[in-house]
Amino acid sequence: MTGFTKTLKLFICLLFSAIATQLAAQQPVLKVTGKDSARVKLKIFKVEVSVVGTTAITTMEMEFCNTAARVLEGELTFPMPDGVSISRYALDINGKMREAVPVEKEKGQVVFENIERRNVDPGLLEKTEGNNFRTRIYPIPANGCRKIIIGYEQQLTMTGSNVILYDLPLHFKEPITQFDISFKVFSKAPPEVGASCGTDMRFSQSNEVYNTVVSKRNFKPDGNFTIQVPKWPDAADVMVQQNKGQYYFLVNSFPQVEMTEKKIPDNIGIVWDVSLSGLNRDHTKEFDLLDSYFKKKQNASISLTLVGYDVVVGGNYSLSGGNWTELKSKLEKLTYDGATNFGALTKWPAAGEYLFFSDGLSTYGNIEQMVLPGVPVHTINASPNANYPVLKYLAAKSGGTFINLNELPIGSAEKLLMEQQLLFLGIKENTAICELYPSFATPVAGGCTVTGISNTAATTITLLFGAGGKVLLEKTIDLSTATPTQNFIDIEKIWAQKKIASLELQYETNKDAITALGKKYGLVTQNTSLIVLDTV
Repeated sequence: MTGFTKTLKLFICLLFSAIATQLAAQQPVLKVTGKDSARVKLKIFKVEVSVVGTTAITTMEMEFCNTAARVLEGELTFPMPDGVSISRYALDINGKMREAVPVEKEKGQVVFENIERRNVDPGLLEKTEGNNFRTRIYPIPANGCRKIIIGYEQQLTMTGSNVILYDLPLHFKEPITQFDISFKVFSKAPPEVGASCGTDMRFSQSNEVYNTVVSKRNFKPDGNFTIQVPKWPDAADVMVQQNKGQYYFLVNSFPQVEMTEKKIPDNIGIVWDVSLSGLNRDHTKEFDLLDSYFKKKQNASISLTLVGYDVVVGGNYSLSGGNWTELKSKLEKLTYDGATNFGALTKWPAAGEYLFFSDGLSTYGNIEQMVLPGVPVHTINASPNANYPVLKYLAAKSGGTFINLNELPIGSAEKLLMEQQLLFLGIKENTAICELYPSFATPVAGGCTVTGISNTAATTITLLFGAGGKVLLEKTIDLSTATPTQNFIDIEKIWAQKKIASLELQYETNKDAITALGKKYGLVTQNTSLIVLDTV
């Protein structure tokens, strides 16, 4: 290994428009320190997207070229949105792409360090705090190039205009020598191009497969590539994959139920995370949400609780005519410092519901030691780095709602607090179904994805949707009518991702099962990594 270890950071984030909740990705941004910072360029950027039902499979291939006369070292770090995990990672070794294999995280780090000392340069992709990922790129040879491939699956949701939306923002500061992007959409209705980053992107049709390809030389994309696939309210997509006598199924349903406003209690609890990581939260968005919420409520009694390493009473405040100036002044002057210990939160002041503002990152203690009140706790995230499973667990277990201000406009977030939320409640009893996810009551926001295992494909599943503990809608799905997946989508792997997401809600209890699933299906989790070795 060389003596000059410099840092090259490429950030791939998924930052979609508010209408495209839970979606997609940010392009790589190259950053090199030192005098050769301008000598490494993104030469080739290739994106392939397949959309089957409401599942999008995205694969990005990037080639970075170094025109400097010395070897450079880099690190690729990128956050992923809630519910998305990297399932493919490959590096070029001796001119050929080599796929990574899953390994337990601690073992991967040991192997990586041992091999590194032998002047062999492996690639190790890890999940870090929250839903963030990183990998080292070394060497980027002098006057040479390196390639990397990243792949992931995600579930798309329906918008108010009865379409599912895939949106890929690409904003580059410099032209890319070779830029390619392609979409393959399996759909009965033709998809539409919402935006094409200034290119003339059009779909061609072959049966029920729609294709489009954009290929450019010396192209600087500075916009969005967006496609819209029509979906009909109350419709459902069904896909089944057989393996060793079991049938892995994926159902995407779009239930339509008119919801009513709920009665907001007169006593509201605000729980505010004041640990050091709170500095990363977008407090402007948090204040805007409170301002909109309080204007609707007008009058209430409010208790403030501050949570860091300890739990501190923050005082009691009166909301009168929507005016919350005194409470806002208190929040604006808070100091963020120290660790987070959610396990210390065992006593809650009397309130009819709570708004819990936090990134969910607990640096001390066990989150499962938290004692929840007997009323809803709405968890609200405004941080780019968050522990989504923890926040969703607290909301789901208490009967509250998880709100991600990174993806929702204030109006939509306020609506989640003001109205009853339609929930997926599970299915009617069916002895043929041996596993089902989500395994807990889950809000339906533009669509619901249900996956599981059946002992037969000749069965029906009745999905239950409701609110306030009451079933409001039943939807019966016949697995025998499943759409062929054309081998472009691995239902079993999506099932594994959904199971991991459910198990992560109680991570400490389920970490062994999470590790086993990550290793079996090649998924990056808190306890599993993907590693590429140049000798194996």
